[in-house]
Amino acid sequence: MKKILFYPITGNPPHLGHASAVLVALNHLAFDEVWIMPSGKRMDKVVPISDENRMNLSSLFVEYLQSKTPVPIVHKSIGVDGTDDRFMYEHIIELKSTPNVEIFQLVGVDGFMSIKDRVIGPDERFVVIKRSGYEIPEGLVSNKNLIFLDEGVGGISSTKVREMVRNGDMSYKELVPEKIGEYIEKQNLYKTDRDSVILSVSKSLKQIYGAYSSRGILAVYIWGSLLTPDFNLESSDVDTIAIVEDNFDFSEKEAQKWLVSQHPEIKKIGFRLVYKSELDMGVSKGVLGVIGNPALLLLDLPTWHWVSGTRFTQKDFALPVPSYTEAIKLRYQNTQERWPDLNSVKPEQLQYLVKQMLRIAHLIHLERENLPYSLFSYSLIKETSKGTSEADIVDVCLKIKASKWDYELFKSNIDIFKKFISALSKR
Repeated sequence: MKKILFYPITGNPPHLGHASAVLVALNHLAFDEVWIMPSGKRMDKVVPISDENRMNLSSLFVEYLQSKTPVPIVHKSIGVDGTDDRFMYEHIIELKSTPNVEIFQLVGVDGFMSIKDRVIGPDERFVVIKRSGYEIPEGLVSNKNLIFLDEGVGGISSTKVREMVRNGDMSYKELVPEKIGEYIEKQNLYKTDRDSVILSVSKSLKQIYGAYSSRGILAVYIWGSLLTPDFNLESSDVDTIAIVEDNFDFSEKEAQKWLVSQHPEIKKIGFRLVYKSELDMGVSKGVLGVIGNPALLLLDLPTWHWVSGTRFTQKDFALPVPSYTEAIKLRYQNTQERWPDLNSVKPEQLQYLVKQMLRIAHLIHLERENLPYSLFSYSLIKETSKGTSEADIVDVCLKIKASKWDYELFKSNIDIFKKFISALSKR
């Protein structure tokens, strides 16, 4: 029977303290495998980072651990890979019921004290890492199912790492594996007060869901720039979205007005509705579905940050998920419908045209490189378009955005837009 060390962690981000806990356990006890499970959907808190980033950070953590031990390190990513909407504790229960294995859950003493009266069954086994400042109650002693070990590297927390990044203290890189430090810097994680914005907006969305869950609201999400490296509290919009039944009777404007009143610190906060029937039948009903296309929303769904309600997956809807080729065609058709004559584009429409062009360029990149779908980012598209056929349109679109939508800059570069759109028509 295999003996497994099972380590479920929030890891936002994973750091050397997390790694030390695993290595301490492996140095004192014999295990056949280590299972690392990044935290997905939680009942107790919102993890303010996208599933994609959690997936990537935990993958780098697994890679780092594997470089330190010959014991196989297995990435149990079901909570963040978009394939299952259950809560974290449900995944833990399921994994612990795996047949023909003996599982020991690795946990810090503080975490153990918070769960010991809730989820521990008579056959559950734990390896508990002691931490300074946390006392172990009298009567709680090591036995065959409960093993206490002294901590290795202490004094590190994910909160501390995030605060150091936010304050520009580059010594945070001494507290995390090298590749995780590089990823944090490349993705611009934690450098704004994005965490607190996600948390505060999530609290408000939970209130909306709680008030209207009996009237047709099915789920609420955060989406858009708040989940990307581009977010800037002083200039970026915050976008939220709800999936609702057709009979939902609370308007977007009412919700948006209330959100604005709750968050005066945010420059602009939006609230949009997507009707479940749109994602089932592809027939546009709400503003988002009319402006864009329900199939494009469905393609984008895995990148949304779930807040409350049903955590939908693409498989929950009848509408087929479009391929990249189909998605590019849909965006091209939408462009032709909205702006049949580029010479007639109005100044107030310019930012929407620019965003459309950049999103098409992002899809072309994903298609060309055969990559899984990922969230669109202005900063990343600049890098991924270098040396490609879409480099010119990306370059001019980013210049227009940087100029705060200079209409004359658009007019002087309109031929680049026409050339790009013409190429799309021939795909």
